[in-house]
Amino acid sequence: MKKTALSLLFLFFCTLVFSQNVVTISYGETINLSNVNDKMQFYINGSQGKVHLKGEQINRYKFEKPGNYQIKIVERSSKKAASCESHVFPEEITVNVSPVKMIFDSKNIAFSEPIRKNVSTEHIIMTIPVIISTYNHKPVKWRNTSIDVAGLGSTIVARPLDETSEWVEGTHIVKYALSGLVNLNSYLMFDFKDINNQIQSISLTTPVTN
Repeated sequence: MKKTALSLLFLFFCTLVFSQNVVTISYGETINLSNVNDKMQFYINGSQGKVHLKGEQINRYKFEKPGNYQIKIVERSSKKAASCESHVFPEEITVNVSPVKMIFDSKNIAFSEPIRKNVSTEHIIMTIPVIISTYNHKPVKWRNTSIDVAGLGSTIVARPLDETSEWVEGTHIVKYALSGLVNLNSYLMFDFKDINNQIQSISLTTPVTN
């Protein structure tokens, strides 16, 4: 019984590796499928035509043009038993390549005053530079949303001062009004959602204290 349970646990961790059938990235970026063995074949069909890649080539391939890509995955069978170094993938992956790139500059996140334990953040303004580039160099509309703030004892919410705006290429300073507080010594992590609905998590390097 114990041996069976261990076998099932091993199988669970070996197969729970890559379950995403849809991946969203920005133009000029790659996808990371982690450790790919040389027996795997990837057939890509999309805006850049048809491409055939083998093994680790898939992790270096750049999707230069926006659009939807279909990747068919074929793996040559092996007589060797599967191990946790072998990744399990779906037969097909859809890659949505966005024409817009948005990067939240984690190194330059700033607060109008420090966040203190057991002190309301009601009057604190958070600012962060956001770098935007577009494939066609045209302005884009972005509806900014409130940010989830994770941390022990944290009830902080960050709400954008400007929710919907038209953005041109370049660096913009985005402002958020904080509310709530932290009642424990802890590190905070802010989950920013970009224009492609992807989360960019930024952790503060110093903890909240008295």
